[in-house]
Amino acid sequence: MESKFQTFSEKRDTMDQASGRFFFQPLDHFFHKNIEALATMSEQLYENGMPVCRMIRSHEGQLVVTDGGVQGVLMQAPETEPAGAVSEGTALASFQLFTTGIDPLAFPESPMYSRTAGMIQSIDTLMEKYRQIDSKSPQTAFEKLFYENFPYFSGCAENAIQLLTDLSIDSRGREPAVIAHYRYTGRSTQILENPALWVIDGPSRDVAEWLRLHAWNRGGKAFELEVDTFLTDYEAMYPLDPSHAVRTFARLLFPLSYIECCERYFWGPGDQDHQWFCEMIRLNEEKIADYEYLLKRLARRYAGIRVPEWITGEMTG
Repeated sequence: MESKFQTFSEKRDTMDQASGRFFFQPLDHFFHKNIEALATMSEQLYENGMPVCRMIRSHEGQLVVTDGGVQGVLMQAPETEPAGAVSEGTALASFQLFTTGIDPLAFPESPMYSRTAGMIQSIDTLMEKYRQIDSKSPQTAFEKLFYENFPYFSGCAENAIQLLTDLSIDSRGREPAVIAHYRYTGRSTQILENPALWVIDGPSRDVAEWLRLHAWNRGGKAFELEVDTFLTDYEAMYPLDPSHAVRTFARLLFPLSYIECCERYFWGPGDQDHQWFCEMIRLNEEKIADYEYLLKRLARRYAGIRVPEWITGEMTG
C-alpha cells in the first residue's frame, strides 16, 4: 500500500538503529500509559514514512526499563526532515487521516468523553475562588487582576461549554478519534513526533491549538493569511464538517491559557514566581482582541456555527 505520508519524505533512507539519536523518556512524561499500544502505533507510522520517535525494546524485549532508579523508555529520534517540504495544514490533515479510527477506550486518559465535564469542573472551581476573593482583604496583585477579568473569561468558558453541550444533543455522530498532541505547535511537532506527547482525542484539538498558538504569537490581521492558508490546505484533505467546525470554535472560545494560568497560581507549588503569573494574566487580557478577531473570522468561514451574539453582533473585524 502506498504510504499516506509519502509527501513527508519521498526519499527517506533506511535508518540504522546504531546511527540513530537516542534519548531516555521518563515514564511519567507520557500522557498515555498504554506503552505497548503507543509503541505499535509509532512503529506503524515510522514504517509509513513519518518522522516519528521509535520506542526501543531492551534485550529482554521490554519497553519500560530503569535508568538511575527512574523508569522510562529508550527512544530513537528520527532524522530531521527538510522544513517546508509540506504545508502545516496538509501535514496535520495527513497525520489525522492516517491515525483515524483509534479506539479511545484503549487509552483511559483520553479526554474525548470527559472534555465538557472537565471544562465545567475547571470553571466552577475558579468561580468558587472568585467568590472567596470577593470577601478577601487585602488581595494579592494577581488576585486583583483575576477578580477584574474573571467575569469576561468565565463568560467565554460558559459559551464554549454550551456549544459543546448543544452539539452532543443535536449531533448523532461523535468526533472520530485520532492521534493528537498535548500541545500542537505545527512545524516543530512534524519534525519530532514523540509518542510521550500524543493524546488520543478528536481532530479539532490540534486544529484549535494551532490557531490558538498563532493568535497568541501573531494575532489579529497580522496572521489572517496564515490562518486562511492553514485551513484551506487542511480542508483539502480533511474537510471540516459542521460538527468539526463547532468543536474547533468552542475549543478556541474556551480560555484555556487563562484558566491554566489561574489554576497553576492558586493550586501550584508555593514557591512560584508571582510576578510571572501577573504578567501572564495581563497578557491573556491583552490578547482578547486578537482572539475575538479570530473567532469572528471562523464565524464567517463556517456560517453554520451558532456563535454567541456578542461575536455575531459585531462582524466588521
